[in-house]
Amino acid sequence: MSVGFKEAEPLATKIVSMYDLMEKQLSKEPHYMFQMRELKAVLRAAGQIKTKSPQLNETSVCIKAIRDMNLAKLISDDVILFDKMFEDLFPDCEEPEVNMDDLQIALEDCLDETGR
Repeated sequence: MSVGFKEAEPLATKIVSMYDLMEKQLSKEPHYMFQMRELKAVLRAAGQIKTKSPQLNETSVCIKAIRDMNLAKLISDDVILFDKMFEDLFPDCEEPEVNMDDLQIALEDCLDETGR
């Protein structure tokens, strides 16, 4: 059930706390969903990230999963609060960097081809 996480219990507590904070403190946008279904999706994503990147520490895996699954749907005013929540719940841990160079090059090439 813990997908190989050794620190499953303390991380689970932090993840549930994060979702509770998001539900209570972020604005009440109609597209925001922070219930059990979304929590389960984050746990599945964390398991996939851990499998694909075993070198990452478990806290970084959880941070990446939560951010990947939620950041894109947040309005700009809530992103600042979302980041503050991470700082409070996960002090001394940063989100792992993602190399987007290939994507950026492909996008720039596509824009050049279309003349934009």
